[in-house]
Amino acid sequence: QKALWLRDKDEISDEDYEQFYMAIAKDHMGPLAYTHFSAEGAIEFKAILFIPKKAPYNFMENYWEKKSEIKLYVRRVLVADKFDELLPRYLNFITGVVDSDDLPLNVSREQLQQNKILKVISKKLVRKVLEMIKKLALEDEKLKAEQAKVSDEEEEEDKSSKDKETDWDKFYSAFGDNLKLGCYEDDANRSKIAKLLRFKTTKSGDKVISLDKYVENMDENQDSIYYMSGETIDVMKKNPSLQIFNKKGIEVLLLDNQLDEPCMQRLTDYDGKKLVSIQKADVKLDETEDEKKRFSKLQKMYKPLTKWYKDILAKASKEDPEANYNYGVAAVTISKRLVDAPCVVVSDQFGYTAQQEKIMRAQAFQDKTQLQMMTGRRTLELNPDH
Repeated sequence: QKALWLRDKDEISDEDYEQFYMAIAKDHMGPLAYTHFSAEGAIEFKAILFIPKKAPYNFMENYWEKKSEIKLYVRRVLVADKFDELLPRYLNFITGVVDSDDLPLNVSREQLQQNKILKVISKKLVRKVLEMIKKLALEDEKLKAEQAKVSDEEEEEDKSSKDKETDWDKFYSAFGDNLKLGCYEDDANRSKIAKLLRFKTTKSGDKVISLDKYVENMDENQDSIYYMSGETIDVMKKNPSLQIFNKKGIEVLLLDNQLDEPCMQRLTDYDGKKLVSIQKADVKLDETEDEKKRFSKLQKMYKPLTKWYKDILAKASKEDPEANYNYGVAAVTISKRLVDAPCVVVSDQFGYTAQQEKIMRAQAFQDKTQLQMMTGRRTLELNPDH
C-alpha cells in the first residue's frame, strides 16, 4: 500500500489522517488541524503537516533544546527522523512528513543542511503552516461573528455554545507564545505572523483582539497603534501614562506577556500605522491650536521648577554611590499625558520600559553596562494641573 502522503487526498478520510498522526507523533489525542499538499514546479515534494491539540509538558522551558518533529524522506527512504532545518524553531511544535525526489540521497546530514533545494522546501513549508494557522483564525472570527448576532432572547440558551472553546482558542492557548517568538525572529514572515497575534486592550474587557480589529476600531484621525506593557492587566490599568488615552477614548493594547514588547519593537508598524509605546517620552497625540498654545505657556511658566527638579536629582545621585546617573532621569518636563496623577516617569524612545527593565534585571547574565545605559534615559513628567 502507498504511503499516506503519496495517495490522493480525496481517497483519504479524516480518520486515516488522525490514525497516521497518532502513529508518527505518539499522541493519543489526534491533531487539531492538518494540511496535505504537493508542491509543484522547479522543486517538487509532498508533505503532510499537523498541529497538535496540546503543547508537550515544559514545552516553552525546553524551547531551545526542542527538536523538530518533521520526518524527512528522500524518494520514499527515511533519511532523518527529526530534521531541524525544515522549519524555524518557533514552529517546532509542527509534526509531519516531507518527501522529496529532488534532494540527494547519499549525502551526510551536514551536506544536506546546506542544500539550496532544502531552503526552498523550508520556505514553502513555513508558508503552508502559516496558512493553516490563518485558516483556524478565520474560522474562529466567523464563528464568533455569528455568535455576536444572537439576540438577547436567545442569549441565555446559547450561552453554552458561546462559551465553548474554539479550535483557535485551543491553538492560541498552547502555541501563542511561538507566534510571538516568530514575530521577533522571522523577518520574512513578520507581517503574516502579526495578523495572527491577539491582545487584550483597554476596551476589550476579558476578550483578546487582533491588530486588524484594533485598526478597524480606530478613529479616522488616529495614525498610530498605541500599546503599553506591564506585569498584569490590573497594574497597567492603574498606570498614570494611560490617563490621557482614557480621557480621549483612545484604545491601548495591554501587553502582559514578556514576549509581547520585544515582538512589538521588531514589528514597528502595522497596516501603515506606527506602533507606539505610551510609556515612552516621545508619544504625540492630536492637539488643537489652543492646546498647543496653552502647553507652550505652561512650559515657560514651569521652566524654573523643572530645572530645579533636575538639579536636585543630579545632586542627590552624586551623593549616593549606588545611584544611577541622576537616578536614571535624563530630563524633567511638563506632562501632556497626566490627568489626575501628580507625576510619572517614562522612558525615552530607545530606553527600556519598566517591564523590560524588570525582565532584564531578572536575567542572570545581563550586560550591566548596557542595562545602566538603557535605564538612565528616563524622563520625569510633572502634571501642571495637579
